[in-house]
Amino acid sequence: MRKLILTLTIIAGFTMQALAYDFQSGNLLYTILSTDPPCVSLAGHVDGTAAQGELVIPETVNYDGVTYTVTEIGHMAFAQCSGLTGNLLIPNTVNTIKAWAFVDCSGFTGDLVIPNSVTLLLGAAFWNCTGFDGHLTLSNSISKIYGSTFSDCRGLNGTLVIPNSVTEIAAQAFANCTGFTGTLVIPNSVTRISEDYDYTYEGFGSFQGCTGFTQLELPKSLSIIGDYCFANCSGLTGELVIPEGVTKLWQNAFWLCSNLTGVKLPNSLTGIGYAAFGDCQGLTGTLEIPSSVTEIYGFAFSYCSNISAFTLHPGVQLMGDYVFKHCTSLTEIKIPEGWETTRLGTFEECSSLTKVSLPESLEEIGRWCFNECTSLSEINLHEGIVSVGNRAFAHCFSLSGDLVIPNSVETIGPFAFDSCYNINHVVLGNSVNHFSENSFRNIPMDRLVVKAITPPLMEHQTWLFSRDLPITVPCGTLEAYQNAEGWSEFTNITEGVVYDFVALSEDEDAGFVNILKGASCDDMTVEVEAVPKNGGTFFYWKANGEIVSSENPYNFTLDKDMRLVAVFSGTGIAETELKASLFPNPTREKITIEGIEATEIQVFNSFGQYVQTLQNTNQVSLESLPQGVYLLRVRDAEGNVCAKRVTVCR
Repeated sequence: MRKLILTLTIIAGFTMQALAYDFQSGNLLYTILSTDPPCVSLAGHVDGTAAQGELVIPETVNYDGVTYTVTEIGHMAFAQCSGLTGNLLIPNTVNTIKAWAFVDCSGFTGDLVIPNSVTLLLGAAFWNCTGFDGHLTLSNSISKIYGSTFSDCRGLNGTLVIPNSVTEIAAQAFANCTGFTGTLVIPNSVTRISEDYDYTYEGFGSFQGCTGFTQLELPKSLSIIGDYCFANCSGLTGELVIPEGVTKLWQNAFWLCSNLTGVKLPNSLTGIGYAAFGDCQGLTGTLEIPSSVTEIYGFAFSYCSNISAFTLHPGVQLMGDYVFKHCTSLTEIKIPEGWETTRLGTFEECSSLTKVSLPESLEEIGRWCFNECTSLSEINLHEGIVSVGNRAFAHCFSLSGDLVIPNSVETIGPFAFDSCYNINHVVLGNSVNHFSENSFRNIPMDRLVVKAITPPLMEHQTWLFSRDLPITVPCGTLEAYQNAEGWSEFTNITEGVVYDFVALSEDEDAGFVNILKGASCDDMTVEVEAVPKNGGTFFYWKANGEIVSSENPYNFTLDKDMRLVAVFSGTGIAETELKASLFPNPTREKITIEGIEATEIQVFNSFGQYVQTLQNTNQVSLESLPQGVYLLRVRDAEGNVCAKRVTVCR
């Protein structure tokens, strides 16, 4: 038997593969698949892409005295046959429709019915068949809807029913089918959506651009929602519930679903892909990121302009840039512990953001991170931050007062604080080794304090600082600054004490602090005095959170930034006269505290000198202490504090 072959044709970007067939019957071409049983594949039309009129597909066909059953519609059989018109009736004998079988057949009208006899419906079979203007009925025998099978069939309408036989819906399967309406129900048999790209162009999801759907019900069987899966399904409304079991949302999964008002993410979720919810402008309120999520990729929530808060848990990391860009209703954000860096533009253009809590783990504030956060009024740059990136806080107009760069910061990028108009006093920590004048462009600075012993490398452009700007440098470094490149151009550099020092009372109702002598370049000794009031008792001094002395007055050399706190006891607001008693009192060895469950006991001698601290006990051993009167400061679990005196006898 001679097999006939049609020539290769290239039309509108499609390469028509060589079309082989065994015989012609009427105006249709057939390829024999088997002689026992006798069955054939419908290979195409005798007129090729010029075919006109209605297409009548028979159940059987006779050739050389043999009756063959039509069981297959072949690969690209009627591709680009746009002149075929009327209803397309596929006989119940067909079990396979191969890839690209009816691609670009735009003349068919009415319903499209895939009979239940079809078990294999391959990719792009009906891609861009725009003429169908009725309902789509799918075979309940297919297990997979391949990529691009019904992509761009915009005329199909009504409710789309996915049979329970389907376990997988490939990428672009129904992309841009804008006529479907109502609720899209994905049956529980489906485990994968948009996870591969067979017969597709990369970047198109299973239901991307299906703008007519108003509700979405996802199955509990689902584990992964693939790239662009429901992107631009702009008709979806209400709250989107991602079922438990879904572990990943791939890139652009719900991008441009602009009418969703809420989303509930499952505790099984581990990753949120690139732009997964980008431009979902209808999302409102607080969005809870489950603690199971460890990775959030770039642009994931960018332009979600109505979300007012995100809850981020420790363990989540940013894997890309601009994650929360232009979330213009976001007012506060607490960055979780564990973050060592913020990425490029993480919170850029969050124009309502007023408060940011930075974790102690943070070392780098990334480029453009808070650029255009025009309502940000306060930022606490803590010790541990090493670098502030380019334009990190540019145009943060609401930042005001003193800007203190911590001692851990080494570099400040160009335009880092550009146009922060309300900052007027800048302090550069002692580790800054490089910055640009334009890091502080358009800041009406009235004073600059530089703590670095070695003059930092300063890049300047067109003299952005006034040359007579008052600049204070550390004691003993004036000559070095006057001779350093860039710094030598300034005319108002003076030496001074550049350490930040504050002395205060822990409880101003119990006592206050006098600074008897301050530090100077000639003498860095400081003397302070704690003055109790209302019968209060001075306990000890804490410097930067650590107990350093119980001397009063207290003298020390100022050689670092210091926050000195005087701790009092007796009558302050923080002190509460609890119903507590000591037994026995006087004592020789130990005492027991009754009437309170103590979480912390601090012991001081009669001179106010600190002796010891005990945790979570109501008994205090005093047998090692010399005879005398001691003060016990007792704290309970609720933070209430009382002071009791005990006499030790020998």
